[in-house]
Amino acid sequence: MRTVEEIKVEMVNLAALEAQKPYAQHDSEALKEKLHRLQGELLVTITHDISIDRLEEICNADRDNKLYMM
Repeated sequence: MRTVEEIKVEMVNLAALEAQKPYAQHDSEALKEKLHRLQGELLVTITHDISIDRLEEICNADRDNKLYMM
C-alpha cells in the first residue's frame, strides 16, 4: 500500500499534466478516471486501520461540531 504523500504527489502531477496542454476528449476522460481511482485509493489508505464504527463516531462528532483535535 502506498503512502498518503505518494498518492497526493501523483494527484498533483495529474492535475498539472491536464492543465499544461489541451487534450483530446478521450485523453481528458482517462485522466479524470485515473484521478477518481487515486481519490479512492487515498480514502482507503487514510481509513485503512479505522473501524467503520469509529469512522461513524468521528463523522457524527464533526457534523455536530464536537470533534476536538489534540
